[in-house]
Amino acid sequence: MQQSSVSKTASRVSWRYYAIAFTVALLALLPRTGFVQFDPARYLWAEDGPVFLNEAEALGLAAIFHPYAGYLHFYPRIITALSQLVALPHRPMVLTLGWILAYLVMMSAVVRVAARSNRSIVPLVMVVGLVSLQPNWGEVFFNVTNSQWMIGATLFIFALVEAEGSERRKQIKGLALLPMALTGPFSVILAPILLLRIWLKKDWQSQKYIYLPIFFGAIVQTCILLTHQRVSSGVTNTDLSLWWDVFTKLVLFEPDSFALFVVALAIWGLLGYMAYTHQRDKAFRERITHPAALMLIAAFLLIVGGIFANKHDPAVIVALGGGGRYTWVPYALIVVAGFMLSQGRKVLGSLVTLLFTLGNLDLLAV
Repeated sequence: MQQSSVSKTASRVSWRYYAIAFTVALLALLPRTGFVQFDPARYLWAEDGPVFLNEAEALGLAAIFHPYAGYLHFYPRIITALSQLVALPHRPMVLTLGWILAYLVMMSAVVRVAARSNRSIVPLVMVVGLVSLQPNWGEVFFNVTNSQWMIGATLFIFALVEAEGSERRKQIKGLALLPMALTGPFSVILAPILLLRIWLKKDWQSQKYIYLPIFFGAIVQTCILLTHQRVSSGVTNTDLSLWWDVFTKLVLFEPDSFALFVVALAIWGLLGYMAYTHQRDKAFRERITHPAALMLIAAFLLIVGGIFANKHDPAVIVALGGGGRYTWVPYALIVVAGFMLSQGRKVLGSLVTLLFTLGNLDLLAV
């Protein structure tokens, strides 16, 4: 009865949630607009032009399934294919609009988490703002190349929060997850987490339409990655102390001052306390398979994956006082997990919000 009430409430207020959340999410982009140049050609960044646009022109629709850097980039390729419908000078703008769409899709996943928790508007505004304003130097914004990080965050949130409703709704959600699973390496990292949940929770039958597209995407991306030189090429830095140093810096949100270091420790201390006390009367397997716990596990695995992707020089991904593309998804998951763990505990919710806000004070310097 309680779950039914929560679902009905979430459905009833969802239009307000979306309207307010999207407004806040777009306003939260304002501090990042210094990265936007209004000369159309300046919207292109990294692979946008030399890879995606050029290959879309040369290969046509076949470019959608053309691997690059060791995996498929389904979403950016689709947007680039659509850009071919307009004149060349306007294609960069189409790519930018594709990024905005991916960003709002990510925020829709955050909205669903908030709505399922039956929370008020204020916590929703806070979690949306904190996800958008997380420490980042700006490379993930306004370019279709890095829209994959928005899609990656969406994939994890939608997959780790159990699907509800009819089998038909789950099938539709599964179809929506398939292109996400074929965008970037995220399904490869997500798959073992879902296998852990299946083993502990025995929920294959109720969630199979969610699991199948993700496992399919993971198999496809793994096969491409294993046949790509990205895995076998280059020299691996064997200095374990360097790997540990990079890992700890990323986990602690890359503080560039002692004050931010203390804030980061406080955040993890509070998250640990909330995780320990949340559902205290539940069995261990129920607590470890809670979406928030799985998000925190995923955050750690994503950080390790980012370090391994730069195994020749792990320190290159550290951006003190900010963050880069490899931290966007794990930091987003940590914020959402904190929101879920504080459910119904206003003091803890306010404290975790305050700490995350303090951790983002360097944003204005970005």
